[in-house]
Amino acid sequence: MPLLRTIELVDIIDRATSYLLRILEVPSLEIIRLYGCFVAASPSSASQVGKVLHIFLAASSPPLQDLSLSAVRISSEDFVPVLEYFPHITSLRLSCMNGVARFLETIVAKRLCLEFDSLIISRITFIDFDPIITHLRKLVGTDD
Repeated sequence: MPLLRTIELVDIIDRATSYLLRILEVPSLEIIRLYGCFVAASPSSASQVGKVLHIFLAASSPPLQDLSLSAVRISSEDFVPVLEYFPHITSLRLSCMNGVARFLETIVAKRLCLEFDSLIISRITFIDFDPIITHLRKLVGTDD
């Protein structure tokens, strides 16, 4: 039987995404892409995807290389353990996410994911632009 190496969940409500991540165990997973995991109750409702994502990845213990999050509500407290548990991630994509500057600041400060060969940041607000540039410069070693 072939081993599942990629999971891509697109435009699925938060509850359903969380449920799938709780029941699956994918030890061969190399790529996970979560796009548009919206909370059905209200825009201010807390998302469970961040908490469940770390539990899912820790239980599966896969050779994860590529993590892509788009329009997923996840806090730094939930995001950082994922990066700490998988320091060998080589590709990270953050799109339509709040807190990208905080995520980058944490990656730089804690020296996480030092094996990046691809970092994609898209659809961010200009409010985050200056801090993001500062952290990116530190990440690539060009900060003066």
